[in-house]
Amino acid sequence: MFILVYLFTFCKIIVATHSQSLDDPNEITIQNNSTIISELMNCCKDGVYDPNTETCVGKNKAIFSFQLPCSNPIELDPTDVQIEKDAEELEYFCITRILTENEDSTIAYFTCEEMDEEFKITFEIWLFPISIVFLSITLYLYLVKLTWLRSPQDMAFMYAISCLMFHMIFFIVRYTNNRESQIIIIFYNYVGRYLKTAYFSWFHVMCFNRLIENRNLQQKLPYSKFHPIGSHIYAWTVPLIFITLYYYVPNLNWHIPILIMWIINLILLITVITSVEHTKQLDNYSWRTNRYRSWLLIRLFLGAGILWLFGASVRIPIFTVLFALQGVLIFLIMVIYRYHVKRKFAGEKFGVFQFPQHWKNTEDVDRDDINQNSQGDNNDFLVVAIPLEGKIDSK
Repeated sequence: MFILVYLFTFCKIIVATHSQSLDDPNEITIQNNSTIISELMNCCKDGVYDPNTETCVGKNKAIFSFQLPCSNPIELDPTDVQIEKDAEELEYFCITRILTENEDSTIAYFTCEEMDEEFKITFEIWLFPISIVFLSITLYLYLVKLTWLRSPQDMAFMYAISCLMFHMIFFIVRYTNNRESQIIIIFYNYVGRYLKTAYFSWFHVMCFNRLIENRNLQQKLPYSKFHPIGSHIYAWTVPLIFITLYYYVPNLNWHIPILIMWIINLILLITVITSVEHTKQLDNYSWRTNRYRSWLLIRLFLGAGILWLFGASVRIPIFTVLFALQGVLIFLIMVIYRYHVKRKFAGEKFGVFQFPQHWKNTEDVDRDDINQNSQGDNNDFLVVAIPLEGKIDSK
């Protein structure tokens, strides 16, 4: 049912775009202006723009700056404003009234300098392939080499980085090919945004499974987990709902779904931290294992999750670079600095790279938690004791 709704929405958008392209180009410009004008934010809130001081003037002659996220906004020709319905680009456009010599006011469009946007996109196109390589290596290690890491938390992690990796691939396709191709633009706006939101929804599944396990340890319940079917329904349906709302609800900014997903993730992480503190009555080693696994999620969220709030919207080079290289950051957190993985790959070669031999001395506080997850997945174990010498006593 969800797949049918998804396909129906996607087809409807393509048909609408195709029918628009058959009209006269001048009519498209007018339609774009009339439909998009209500979605543009006011550059000066309730004030007007004074070109002499290049500032906004509000009530009581109060002076304040533009709302655009750039230092040098430029004015556009109102008769030639082509803006696609893409919130990541809409946030760099605004509309306001501008003062004239007769102290009258007229409508004016403003945007950030093209160099700013090109700089950001160019950096991401260059650096996303590096992230894709490291995400691919991480996924390969977890799928092929670390076959025993199949806890609900680890499975959700693999789905999450898969969504992130394909989102980056679609982004590169979107901005390296013909940028005027409506099919490519729609495909990225629909599928690429879907994968971006799914990345966060799988983060939710990771946190929720960790929360369930902390509760089981606290209440000394048998091992249980969030049902895999429930995980998939939630993780794939939530992005579909947001995508559908984005195309059917007018004036819905695309950053709103990401912000909502981020806030939900933050609430879940705070709950996970609280639940960890309630497991201190366990023996010291089990509590350390539980705390380590929980803080692993927190590091992942602080590293990758926060970048979606700042790296995607703030036009500062260092944030753009960190945002584009988050695949490297995820590799460091989940491979290089994860104790159990370090011990596993100590001294092993991966292509021309060899992992350090001294990793074998790393204390593996992650081990008991993995064994516990394995017991949850396998109900029966066959244990055979064989003496060092002689035959097995049949008594």
